[in-house]
Amino acid sequence: MEWVEDVFYGAVTKGVNDTTVAVFKAVCLASIASLAILTYICYTQYPELLIHCIFALSLSVFLYALMHWFLGELGTVSPAEQRKELFGDQTQAIHSTKASDINTNATEPGTAVAAPKDRQTKKVE
Repeated sequence: MEWVEDVFYGAVTKGVNDTTVAVFKAVCLASIASLAILTYICYTQYPELLIHCIFALSLSVFLYALMHWFLGELGTVSPAEQRKELFGDQTQAIHSTKASDINTNATEPGTAVAAPKDRQTKKVE
């Protein structure tokens, strides 16, 4: 189900990946096919609705053609680049952790750790 993640990344990041384009084309072609069947049904049984079905079919075809042209002009981005944009470079963040960043002030249970000198307070008498 990696293609679902690719479509999600295509929706929430900049650019469009090839998987999102393929899903878009499949949805548009299914829409055109269903409207073509509806137009045929209107032609044979409901001629008074034929103009509406033709209009909806032409809108769907126009949308598909316009988006196909637009996506061709826009180009695509790889899903790996989209993941990097969304999450940052995870491997670099993991390897950049220094030993000094790790808290080494752990003590045995039951013992107290002295506060740093800048945090020590004086008793008010």
